[in-house]
Amino acid sequence: MLDTAAIAELMGRTSLFAVLNEEARLELAGTCRVRKFRRGQFVFSEGDESTSLVIVAEGRVKVAVYSPDGAELMLNIMEPEGVAGDVGIIDGGPRSATAETLTEAVIVFAPADAVRDLMKREPFFSEHMSQRMAALVRRLTGTTSDLVFLDLPKRVAKMLVTACEENGGNVADLGLPQSEVGARLGASRQSVNTALRNFARRGLIDFDHHQVRVLDLPALGRLAAGR
Repeated sequence: MLDTAAIAELMGRTSLFAVLNEEARLELAGTCRVRKFRRGQFVFSEGDESTSLVIVAEGRVKVAVYSPDGAELMLNIMEPEGVAGDVGIIDGGPRSATAETLTEAVIVFAPADAVRDLMKREPFFSEHMSQRMAALVRRLTGTTSDLVFLDLPKRVAKMLVTACEENGGNVADLGLPQSEVGARLGASRQSVNTALRNFARRGLIDFDHHQVRVLDLPALGRLAAGR
């Protein structure tokens, strides 16, 4: 398991804590606890008390919300160095989503009180947290807009184009089974598969399991844009 120095080093690689100096990171790391999770375990659940900020040290974790009948909308996939729980740190309210491990994982929990104390003592860190919240709101606003205004094929096309842009090529490595991709797009696995097969028939993509090779990125981009 991670010791204080290793936790501080991990924090230095995150987008949130990299703005802090080593002394501040070591101080915060000394208050943290570390826990190992099996695949499919809940790290926290919607409605839980927000007692900590969560940092992924190893593994992958999905963050999602669920309807009363169990339908899932995936909000994010956390990779190593990913951080969650900012909202509860800011407003003190309960968890707004559920986090579940997709693989075996090692998770660091930074106590909410310790993080808030650091925000009070380091105004630039508090400002950085606010900027993260603004970025989160913008991202979720875009996601909501897509769900309302784009049909599923356009959402799938946009996801593929975005993945290619992030990878700097024409390969979209989704890293998720189609059921999880569907949860991210607010659709069923079958609907996602139908959209992918339709794109393949039109010569836009070639896909196998979790990886999609885009054959005509400009055309797929026009489809995603509704043109």
